[in-house]
Amino acid sequence: MLYRVTDVKQAAYCPRIAFYTCVLPVGKRPTRKMDLGTVAHEQVERLEARRTLSRYGMKEAERVWGVWLTSERLRLSGRLDLLLKLPALPGSDATDRKFEASRYVPVDFKRTAGPVYQNHRLQLAAYALLVEEHYGQAVTTGFIYRIPEGRPEVVAIDEGLKRRVREMVADIDAMVQAERMPAPTPHRGRCQDCEFQNYCADIW
Repeated sequence: MLYRVTDVKQAAYCPRIAFYTCVLPVGKRPTRKMDLGTVAHEQVERLEARRTLSRYGMKEAERVWGVWLTSERLRLSGRLDLLLKLPALPGSDATDRKFEASRYVPVDFKRTAGPVYQNHRLQLAAYALLVEEHYGQAVTTGFIYRIPEGRPEVVAIDEGLKRRVREMVADIDAMVQAERMPAPTPHRGRCQDCEFQNYCADIW
């Protein structure tokens, strides 16, 4: 079974979201945040296509929008918002040299402001693993683009983060096979805007 990259992000936020999505599919309660997020993504894509790459610390790169990636080996699939493909040129500009070991740089857009949270890092790392397999090159750097602030934040994607993604996929798969509901997140504040809150009667 293939799992979505967003399942990894959601499981890191609250394991029950992955359960409701993969084991016991139920109707989501649409939230205003979800609707605003779709509109914001579309607006950013239009604006970013006309902007320079200086905010990413690059002078030259090909932008590829909406990249669908799938891996049977990783048991993952997902749609990456933006992939930056740097040219493989010797003696490239100094601003691009820090990316030479990672010519393929994933970018994930977020409508939320504030710091980059661990579930966002894990989602980006999952995309990195898919990009690595598809293009056959290591990915060590990515960006979280926070839409409200209008700027990308660089994220180091190390082996520890990638290993955690693989572990989470295995955990999700074990949950699916056992059809066992996990414990909810201990952070109750996350439940307030959750589209699945009506199904967690044991915590209300």
